[in-house]
Amino acid sequence: MQRTLSKLNDMLTGKKLVFVFYTISICFFYWFCRKAGFVSDYIDFEQNYNKCGFIHYSDCAGLKNMRYLQHAFSYSLFKTVGSDHWLWWFLYSGMHAVAGYLGYRVLVELFGKFEIKNAHLIAFLSAWLFLTSPYQTEVVVWRVCIQYITVQICLFASVLLLLEQETKQSYYHVFFNWILFLTALFSIEQAVSIPIVLIAVFIFLKIGNKTTLKTTTLILFVLPAFLSIAGFFVLSKIINGQWITHYGTTAFEHFVSIKTGARYYEYFLKNIFFLRQLDYNQQEKLYNFLQETYVFVIIVLLF
Repeated sequence: MQRTLSKLNDMLTGKKLVFVFYTISICFFYWFCRKAGFVSDYIDFEQNYNKCGFIHYSDCAGLKNMRYLQHAFSYSLFKTVGSDHWLWWFLYSGMHAVAGYLGYRVLVELFGKFEIKNAHLIAFLSAWLFLTSPYQTEVVVWRVCIQYITVQICLFASVLLLLEQETKQSYYHVFFNWILFLTALFSIEQAVSIPIVLIAVFIFLKIGNKTTLKTTTLILFVLPAFLSIAGFFVLSKIINGQWITHYGTTAFEHFVSIKTGARYYEYFLKNIFFLRQLDYNQQEKLYNFLQETYVFVIIVLLF
């Protein structure tokens, strides 16, 4: 059994092969959804694109958000090929495959540092489960969701750049990390999590004595991001008259809170035990229970 696993692991060391497999299989996997994606949000987008154009889109459509890159992508694709075209399916499926591939690369790097056996095989299957999970379908199929895939790609790529900085020290890594962050930030505000993830990875490796990266290197990676976040919110205030748009201030007021922490447990349980199949009222009772302070503390202590 161990010999078989080792052979499979060796086969997966070819990174190009993994990427090609992910791309072809995911495109096939979502071929059956190629005509889907016309949710109400996207229909509104198309109507406003036709009415307003791209330059005056925000003012004309009455929207207050800073998701300029999301709309640049959707507008360009809509105006180039229209609504009902295979290119939508191919780009969304392909970008989803890229996100999974980068996740695979991140896991291979981390597993390698901890000398885990069959690291490539474990990473391959982990990323494959991510790619084929039905919980990713909304992001891949719905035509308003390209920004989520963008943030995921930028996140994994930033982690890779940080890990590679240990062996290939270059200021280009720092610069490209910042460009990736700006790309994610002007796609959707969830990008603010990227520097926090980088800090978490750094601390994780330091605790395990598995990296020679210096704290100054981490600062070079995350400081431009935090400064950009501050500038982003100032720009939002100037342009839109609000510090925080789209999800609103309430989402950010709970960014570090028991309510937000409980969300992780909610989504974990929802995925593992298919809680969406429960009656809605039963779901709400369970989720409210998880948000109780004593329940949250007990779960944290158990972990």
